[in-house]
Amino acid sequence: MQDRLKKGKERLDNAIEALVLLCEPVEPPKGELEHIHYFCGNTEIPSDLEECEPQRVAFYKATVALIRAYANIADELDRAGYSASAIARIKKQLDYYLDIREIVRKASGEQLDLKPYEADMRHLIDTYIEADEPRKISAFENMGLLELIQKTASPMPLPRNWAA
Repeated sequence: MQDRLKKGKERLDNAIEALVLLCEPVEPPKGELEHIHYFCGNTEIPSDLEECEPQRVAFYKATVALIRAYANIADELDRAGYSASAIARIKKQLDYYLDIREIVRKASGEQLDLKPYEADMRHLIDTYIEADEPRKISAFENMGLLELIQKTASPMPLPRNWAA
C-alpha cells in the first residue's frame, strides 16, 4: 500500500513541472501578452486560434491536474514534506497558473461572459415567470412540527413476538 501523502506530493510536483515545461516556450518576460501570443496566436485571426488549440487544451488540462493535485493534499502540505517557503511558492504558482488560464480563456473566446445577457434574462424572468398567491393546504398553520407530531401520534403497538 502506497503512502497517500507521498503519492500526493509526487502528483503535485509532477503537475507543477508539467505546467512549467508547457509554458517554457513562452517568450520573455512571460507576461499576459506573451502567454496570449503563445496559446492563442493572433486572436484576430481564427486560423491562429485553431493552430494553437492543442497547446491551449494541454495547458487547461495541466492546470486542472495542478488544481486537483493541490486540493488532495492542501491541508497536509507540511506533513507531505514541504517547507513553509515551498508551500508559499506552490500557492503562488497555483494562483499564477489560474490567472494565466483565465487570461488565455478570455483572449481565445472560450470563456462565456454572461454579464451582457443578465438584463435580458431578468426581463424574460419578470415577463414570463409568475407565481400565484400562496394558499392554505392544511389547518396546521400555527403549529410547530414537534407539536404536530405529538398531537397526531398514536401509541405504537409492540410487535407480537417482543418480550416485555
